[in-house]
Amino acid sequence: LALVHVDSGGRGHGSLYISDSSGTYYSKVLDNHLYSSQQSSDFYEVKSMRGTFITSVSVPDAETVLGSLVVTRISFDRGARWQKIHIDGCKGVGSQDDCALHIHGTLSVGAGIIPQLPASDAGAPGLILAHGNQGSVHTRLVDVYISRDGGYNWKKVLQG
Repeated sequence: LALVHVDSGGRGHGSLYISDSSGTYYSKVLDNHLYSSQQSSDFYEVKSMRGTFITSVSVPDAETVLGSLVVTRISFDRGARWQKIHIDGCKGVGSQDDCALHIHGTLSVGAGIIPQLPASDAGAPGLILAHGNQGSVHTRLVDVYISRDGGYNWKKVLQG
């Protein structure tokens, strides 16, 4: 299994492709995958849950200055399907994005945030710790979240 990012003309985002078991054939699994000019990405392989990946994508949003938002997506099936990360017990007041968890990674450094990258270990099945924030955009207010079931459910454990 191999994952490859193919840039879309140097605009900082592109498509993510996954290979078959032989590494010969590739299929596109994610559009608007973010990749910085420093050749880094927020792509993270969860070591405590085989086949689980976390990454950042750009989604259009006409209400923002740049016309897009950075959001986090998670896949539980080796990249075949991607979804938002939902925070346990969240009661958002607006859109569904109010209950989305956005995990900070290497791309957050450009916004002046120095997060610890997500942490997981094969010896602690299902356990993931991550810096992030709740809501529709990345902010400088970074909290610590934990998942005890490989990323299916998340809970804030430390504010600020």
